[in-house]
Amino acid sequence: MKQRRCLKSIVFIAFILIIFFICIGVNKKRETEIDIEGYADYQQNKFDVVFLGSSIMKNAVYPMELYHEYGIASYNLGSKNQSLAATYYLAKQVISEKDIKVLVVDCMYTACDRYDVNDISLHYIVDQMNWKEKVQFASDIVSAGEGADFLFEFINAYNQWNRLKEIDFLSSGYKQYGAKVHYVSKPIEEFQILEEKEELSFFARTYLYKIIDLCKENNVSLVFTTMPVNFNVNHEVLGDMLQNQRYYNKVQEIAEQNGIAYISFAELLNETELDLKKDLDGEFYFNAYGAEKISSYIGEFLVSHYDVLDVRDHLDYDFMEKDYIEFRNYKMQLRLRTEDEILGYLKQLKELTDCTIYISIKDIQGYSLTEEMIDEMKEFGLELADILLEKSYHSYIACILNGKKVLEEIGNGEECSYFEGEIEGHEVVLESRTLNGGNRSSIQIDGMEYSKNGRGFNIAVIDNKTNRIIDLLFFDTHIQEIPCYR
Repeated sequence: MKQRRCLKSIVFIAFILIIFFICIGVNKKRETEIDIEGYADYQQNKFDVVFLGSSIMKNAVYPMELYHEYGIASYNLGSKNQSLAATYYLAKQVISEKDIKVLVVDCMYTACDRYDVNDISLHYIVDQMNWKEKVQFASDIVSAGEGADFLFEFINAYNQWNRLKEIDFLSSGYKQYGAKVHYVSKPIEEFQILEEKEELSFFARTYLYKIIDLCKENNVSLVFTTMPVNFNVNHEVLGDMLQNQRYYNKVQEIAEQNGIAYISFAELLNETELDLKKDLDGEFYFNAYGAEKISSYIGEFLVSHYDVLDVRDHLDYDFMEKDYIEFRNYKMQLRLRTEDEILGYLKQLKELTDCTIYISIKDIQGYSLTEEMIDEMKEFGLELADILLEKSYHSYIACILNGKKVLEEIGNGEECSYFEGEIEGHEVVLESRTLNGGNRSSIQIDGMEYSKNGRGFNIAVIDNKTNRIIDLLFFDTHIQEIPCYR
């Protein structure tokens, strides 16, 4: 009897410990605000360049583009509200673990005069640090009484558990090397460029020089950057962005005095061909259009000024080519989800790899289809697409696997187009019915309904690698404008 009780106690304790470590693990990866764990997964000395700074940096530089265009092996460790103190301790950890050649630091937070920018954001960073850096951080800048919260993760795991969302348990499945990719595009107004300087706060100046001294002591080249954000607005932490230019001008002066490269992208709009109407999200973050331009400029700067290795022909780095292909596909998927015009959508579908596309028409294929749209469909091998130009009712279903047709069926008038069977290891049911034949669209995969069941073209795009939905939508092709609904 005692042995049984003892066994039950051991099982219960083991269960609690498993839940505990899951809590810590999920919180450490929460919202992927910083990807130092992904960085640590790589062998020592795999990266010549590391990017640090706020989420502005995280959104601005794509290491995979640097690899593809220049052969640079790099990683982006930017994160939300990363203060200069956090940047310094991350830099210490990175330099102690990897033999990096260049550290590129975003200086937006030199306008901030405190470490505790945001408690949750700070935890995202500190919880990723090694014990040594974590202890130094806590003893150096964390207020009295708060150190335990940063040193012992179970306290934070308990505090944060009720804030978790479903996305926190998921992984994108794609290698972004720390960068954050999106296609949100909103214009910002032209801004004034100030030339005046303002002395940095004691906090900002202290940690800026700590970063400078750290790099000098370890023979690491240092590059400071500031990005052309919307300087016409107030930032929730940094305040008046226009006036903050005075701090950034002071940083430039300090950089020049210490022989450090400083890149002010606000003064390089022509050289980088940045478009303030298209390349940002309307406030502080570059979308993919802008980040590709920033990445290209930084890549050219790095190979022109520093001895960084072109790793594209090195066998030790062959994994990066595979990662780049996955990254490119991931970008295409994100871009697809922002496309609202059917012709552009069909063109972008052709660029995707390793995905399955399902099409089912409801009601009527409409009177607004054009020969150009049909030609795009025919490039997938959809030979019956020409019939959809007829001004009469047609049911229609199709399936495209990795860019090639695997199924196409069309019906006239009230005839139903129907398929039930296995595609790529999944049980699939496709159904299309016209207005007088049942007026229905269905795209079922393994028993789950994915059709929007709207008039016109219902489309479901599924990632074959992750089995996740890339996009679900329908185009109402009966209306001249062919609106898109997601």
